[in-house]
Amino acid sequence: GISGLGIGRILAAAEDPSAIDFPAVFGRIARTDLRFALFADLIFMAYADGMLAPPELSEIHVIAARLGISPDQMKAVSRYVAGVFAEQSGNPPRADWRAESANALTEAGVPLSVMAIAGGAAAKPSRSARILGLRW
Repeated sequence: GISGLGIGRILAAAEDPSAIDFPAVFGRIARTDLRFALFADLIFMAYADGMLAPPELSEIHVIAARLGISPDQMKAVSRYVAGVFAEQSGNPPRADWRAESANALTEAGVPLSVMAIAGGAAAKPSRSARILGLRW
């Protein structure tokens, strides 16, 4: 669990986000594969209303660069998220979109195991793992 000091830091950051050293945080996350899950979560949030507005897309590009995510990785993650939203709406892009997404993510160097926890999948990991063709 999170220590009392950790909870205090989280609450303080929520009350005053200007106290967060974002470059340091991005630097730490950029050295881990979790950057892909964070990036996918950002895209899931941006797509929540069914579209990506130009200001959202611009910020996504900035964050991708700070996290060390390449254009190919960004494209693969974005297509995966779009496919998930399309499937949830009952209109999947193509019958084989899951395999194509898994292949594109793998070819771009995005670990499928990390993507399985993105987009709120932590609550339903087996569903996201199935989308990516993983055993959970």
